[in-house]
Amino acid sequence: MSKVLLLLVVPFFGSCLSSSTPSYQGHGADSLAKEVLERFSPPAVPYARLAKIENMLDSFPPIPQWISGDGKELFFDWSVTGVRHVWKMKKGEFPQQITGGQDKTILKDVTKDEKYLIFSRDERGNEYSGLYLMEIKSGNVTEIAKKNKVQFLFEFSTEDSKYIYYRANDKVSNGYSFYKYEVKTGQTSLVFDAGEGYWYIADHFVDGSFLLGKAENNIYSEYYFFNEKEKELKPILNKVDEDLIELAKFGESSSELILLTNKFSDFKKLYRYNILSQKFYPLTMNEGRDITSFSLDKSKKKIYITYNDQGYFTGEVRDLKTNKILNWPQRKSAEIYHQTIHPLSRNGRYALIKVVTYNSPVTSYIYDWKTRKKTQWLRPSSPEIEMSSFTLASLESYPARDGSNIPMFVYRPKECEKKEALCPVIVQFHGGPEGQSIPNIFPLRELLLEQGFIWVSPNVRGSDGYGKKYLEADNGAKRLQVITDIEDVALYIRKNWSSEGQSPKVGIYGGSYGGYVAYMGMTRFAGAYDAGISLVGISNLISFLNNTAPYRRKLRISEYGDPEKDREALIKLSPITYIDKIKAPLLIVHGATDPRVPAGEAIVFYEEMQKKNIPGELILFSDEGHGVAKRKNIALFYAYFIDFFNSHLK
Repeated sequence: MSKVLLLLVVPFFGSCLSSSTPSYQGHGADSLAKEVLERFSPPAVPYARLAKIENMLDSFPPIPQWISGDGKELFFDWSVTGVRHVWKMKKGEFPQQITGGQDKTILKDVTKDEKYLIFSRDERGNEYSGLYLMEIKSGNVTEIAKKNKVQFLFEFSTEDSKYIYYRANDKVSNGYSFYKYEVKTGQTSLVFDAGEGYWYIADHFVDGSFLLGKAENNIYSEYYFFNEKEKELKPILNKVDEDLIELAKFGESSSELILLTNKFSDFKKLYRYNILSQKFYPLTMNEGRDITSFSLDKSKKKIYITYNDQGYFTGEVRDLKTNKILNWPQRKSAEIYHQTIHPLSRNGRYALIKVVTYNSPVTSYIYDWKTRKKTQWLRPSSPEIEMSSFTLASLESYPARDGSNIPMFVYRPKECEKKEALCPVIVQFHGGPEGQSIPNIFPLRELLLEQGFIWVSPNVRGSDGYGKKYLEADNGAKRLQVITDIEDVALYIRKNWSSEGQSPKVGIYGGSYGGYVAYMGMTRFAGAYDAGISLVGISNLISFLNNTAPYRRKLRISEYGDPEKDREALIKLSPITYIDKIKAPLLIVHGATDPRVPAGEAIVFYEEMQKKNIPGELILFSDEGHGVAKRKNIALFYAYFIDFFNSHLK
């Protein structure tokens, strides 16, 4: 083990796979020695190499977040400067950036009196966000709450514009307390100390009623009724009832809920739930497709629904009282991937329509329910990029070894559509693991397609959007039965996309859980892939569960298994267990401040590769967290990515 690593690695018995397996302790930049960050700092890339990449990144579109009640002023987030910030504009005028700095800033709300906006900001992607209040007229910013290693998460601002509610894990690191901040005085008071668990406010009523959620994992939550005056917490739907509720909101009154659940069906549907009678009443009958999400406008008159049909999203709006489907302007084209609608203004008059096609950035429209007209305030741009030549996704599938059908989106350059063509393939796995690969525009993918690569995005078992059985197929130790989906896609490609007896070279890539999959593809399934890239991936499930941020540890244990009770399964499912099998080159990229998957996961794995003379590289971004978010870093990452696969797959 190198002297540099000794600065990082400390004894952490119980988190090692064996007595000889190295581990680490903690997460975030303060868990890494300066020498480690310097040793693995991002290498420089020639300016000429970045030019095309920089052009592609200019196509990131602005997305509206809030519109004034009179429809004359719009606020939105945009990363055109290289860092996500808040902008505003009046109709027909040039946009104005109103927040600045080097850290990602996210608009959370605008008070109903339209005098203040609330935004969150963390430092270098560490996800310990602070909350801030900005006076719109003057631009003056006031800190609502910020503290080292504490999350301050916005919940809502009141209809009288007097208070801002938020939660924080300041009392216990693995639980939350709820607070309210008085805008006029700047005073903060405790509303409710929920204690341990991932608690949040799912909805609220003006009468002081709260619907509190307590997440059991990344999908399902328990729900409780809380009254601020009485300080009484009452369970409504909890795990004892085995009600798998993904999302809940108050209906027209605080005695009624609107629920998204797969309790009665393999697919998620919407129901009314009467709290007093404890009875469910179906609102939708979407057989064969999931509902991804729903929201209600502030007036509780309309319900906005997003359907997920094998990865393609469509929107629907219903009258909450009558359940009648309301008409809104929709485009009809085979080129459209997603077309959704969401509430945008507090008064319920304005909605946001988002359209995603294969050859243009996300296009947004503001829809006025009163005039029945839609207006395009923000026009996406793609300077020096010919997007009409982008590749349309093809929904295909491959067979798993047990006969299960696994869906995948395939992007083929025109020159690779011919049977005799032998093109290298990159298989990209999504994060989550409860996520889902959907058709979209991804600049990095388009750059690879231009260079003759085929891009494949599977939705292996455990992915969302295909029903409850499919989603829960990889929970805990069950992952052992379906982990082979990772290898099977590579075997299918080599067998079926060959030419004249020669198989194409296949690479593997993923971020977060997808990064874990990339590690597994290169270790346990060594030989299936010719090269791999892991971005913020998990290499050792036991050390990961012991070192991930406390506020999310329970949620991850419910998905992967308990480090003590399920130790044997976690060992079998950890890539580092199979590090002796790795043969092909591997590029590892990680953010130093990552609180979800600590950078130690990457460093320990890389050092073990080096000891065994396995070809590989490690890059640590000191100013990034769980992923790569800053434009300058994205450009570098794309350059490393392209060069790596060009070197090893061609």
